[in-house]
Parts: sequence; C-alpha cells; structure tokens
Amino acid sequence: MNKNIIFSSTKQKKMVSRSFLVAGISFLLICLIGYISSIIVDSAGLLKEVNSNTKFDFAFYEAYGKLAKLSIASIVLIFIAMILSIYWQFRFLKVSNTFMYVVFGVYILAQGFGFGILFTTWNAIELIGIFAIGGGLFTAMGTYGYFAKDLSSWGRILSIYGLTIFVMWLISFLLIYLGIINAKASYSMFTIAFGILFLGYTAYDVWLLKKTSQWQEATGNLNEEMEYRLTLFFGFRLLVDLIGLIWIVVRFVIMSRN
Repeated sequence: MNKNIIFSSTKQKKMVSRSFLVAGISFLLICLIGYISSIIVDSAGLLKEVNSNTKFDFAFYEAYGKLAKLSIASIVLIFIAMILSIYWQFRFLKVSNTFMYVVFGVYILAQGFGFGILFTTWNAIELIGIFAIGGGLFTAMGTYGYFAKDLSSWGRILSIYGLTIFVMWLISFLLIYLGIINAKASYSMFTIAFGILFLGYTAYDVWLLKKTSQWQEATGNLNEEMEYRLTLFFGFRLLVDLIGLIWIVVRFVIMSRN
C-alpha cells in the first residue's frame, strides 16, 4: 500500500488544519452577529413580553412576541442553507466560488440570528458552559474520527438515520397537534436522536476530511484550486457539526429545567 495513503504529508495536514480554521472563524462570526443581534433586540424592547424565568425553546413555541419572527427567519435561512449545501455536495466541481460564499453567508447569518436570541435570554455563565460542553463533544468525536481506521460505512448509515428521524420529526408535529403524543416526550426523544446524529457526523466528517486529503494527495489531484474547494467544503461541514452539537446541549439544558 502506498505510504501516502497511510501517513499525512505536510500539505495534507495543512488542509485539515485550514478546514478547522475556516470552521472556527465562521463560528466567531456567528457569535459576533449573535451579539449584535442581541443588542438590537434588547434596545428595541422586544423582550418586554417575555417572562424572566422562561428560557428560549424552539419546541414549545412559548410567547416570545416579536422574537418569534427572528427565530422563524433563522430557521428558514438554515433550511435554505442546508438545501444549498446538498446541491454543493453533489455538484462539488461545478459550483462557483460565489455559490460557496453564499452558502456560508446564509448559514452564518441564520445561526447568528439564533445565537442572538440565546445571548439575549441566557446569562454569560450559562453560555460559557453550553459552548464548553458543545466544544468538548466536538473535540472528542473529532479526535476519534481523525484516528479511526475506517468509518466509510458511517456515511450511508448516518444519511439513512438522519432522513428517518427528520421525517419522524415532521410527523411528530401532526401527532402532537392531534394529541396522540406528548410534546415534552417528543422533544426529549428527538433531542437525543439528533444528538446521536451530530455526534456521528462529527466523527465521520473529520475522518472523511483526512481520508479525502490523503487520497487527493496520493493521486496528485490536490492542487491549489482543489485544496481551496475542499477546505471550504469541509470547513462548512465541521461548522454545521459544531453548531448542531451546541444546539443539542441547549435542548438538553431545557429538558432538565422542564
């Protein structure tokens, strides 16, 4: 077996580190937009209708007045970004740099709005704890994925699992409306289910990033343009994994308080 497939060269390691750097910078931009959004929300007095003992909760749609519009805008933009990212994945070599920037921009803006609500309704100590736990989970699973020998089967398993729970999640809204299942039970179940999904994808994406860079280098395809595209693509996937884990931690905290 070619040693290039086993051991990462300096160029391969550089691409991996740059992908994490892209994800990290994007995360900081999301936090910055979230902070600015929280200042605007607070200065506009949009929290007057919110009970000070109530925490933000996507699942139960509590009375947040005009804040609901911000959360809806965030959800819609995230959905658009995810659709665009799927197209990006299947048309990897065809999409333009502008398209990649648009996907990043829409997702960062969407999550910035969501973080703006978090920053407004949670105190600094709580946010530090949430980010620390989310970052810890991301680091642990990413480390596992980086050193794992073979996670190739995870891709199809996670795709099928993710599609299944997403469809079930949509159906659950109807079942809750009809009174067939309990809203809190559904919330808990899907929090755990989506948590498993993001943990799995974190390990798989890091493993895939490493193996893809190794394969591209070994076959001589890792030129400057390809490295740039792969860096952006995997940087985006890592960002989605990190943000997803942070929101899962938020949901678990909400579960513990309800």
